[in-house]
Amino acid sequence: MSSSPIPPAVVIAVSFNDGNYSPPSDSSQLSTTTTPSTLSAPAFLLAHPPGGYTALQTAGGPFRPVALAAHIRRLCETVRKIYFTDEKTNNDNDNETDGSTGVRVLREWSNEETAARPLVELMQRAARAWVNADPARRNHTGFEVKITVLVALSKETGLIVAAHCDELHKRALSPTRVLVAGAPRVNPTAKGSQWVRTRAPLQAALTPPYTECILTDAAHNLYEGLTSNFCVLALPPDTTHDPYVACASAQYILMGTILQIVIDGCKELGVTFRWQFPNVADHSGASETAAVAAAGGKPVTPSSIWGGAFIASTTRGVLPIEEIAFPDGR
Repeated sequence: MSSSPIPPAVVIAVSFNDGNYSPPSDSSQLSTTTTPSTLSAPAFLLAHPPGGYTALQTAGGPFRPVALAAHIRRLCETVRKIYFTDEKTNNDNDNETDGSTGVRVLREWSNEETAARPLVELMQRAARAWVNADPARRNHTGFEVKITVLVALSKETGLIVAAHCDELHKRALSPTRVLVAGAPRVNPTAKGSQWVRTRAPLQAALTPPYTECILTDAAHNLYEGLTSNFCVLALPPDTTHDPYVACASAQYILMGTILQIVIDGCKELGVTFRWQFPNVADHSGASETAAVAAAGGKPVTPSSIWGGAFIASTTRGVLPIEEIAFPDGR
């Protein structure tokens, strides 16, 4: 008789059965429950109330996370932006609890000093549980994982601190194709799980061969992808100036950890990196007529042309773009 297939993921959640919702000062005392899961990471997020989250990958084995400190910092910053600022990423402000205890403990889980070690412990346990769930994974050879961590608070469920772990299936490194579609995010600098819900229609519209949507505005500036950052290699018209890498300013996008690696790499290689909107009028294929159309009928002098473009994300790494489909059909 054949055995049941092993679920592809695990979910590990912090248990608050003792009524103590604060992060333990000794992370080894963190109380957790582990559940095998068939949910994908997006489905895991959608199964819980909106909150702050981060998704990291490993490199060199399932216990070697990439840019761990940056992920912890971004998660804590996101939780603070969602629950403790006037600009909230949740559409439903009732997701906050009324009690001072809920607010207090959420502040503790959004403070790197108190939350970092328990969150790292949670991630390590998630990776360990995923590895131990299948004997084939226990040699650690060739396996990388993606760990998604959620911190959320609602009246219905109370405080949720949970992690989802599954295998990181890296996409092919061959060039990809993208669409230009969709408006920029309302609160781009916060990595809130509400965005998973908001982006669903654009995600559903992605059909092969296209793998990503690049968000744009009325001025045809290009911001970021649904799950990636977008950059171009800009070639100034004045050949006395060197090419540079351009990306929408960090205040308008969610700056990913892979993008930070790109920035660090540019610095190391002596390549200029600029926080500057790529614009449709600058595309290397834009003729004078197309540039005029892209600006709503107003003549435009491109600030540069593109020598190339790429997207960057946890699951893709840095992936070159071979085709960009613009709203006017170019």
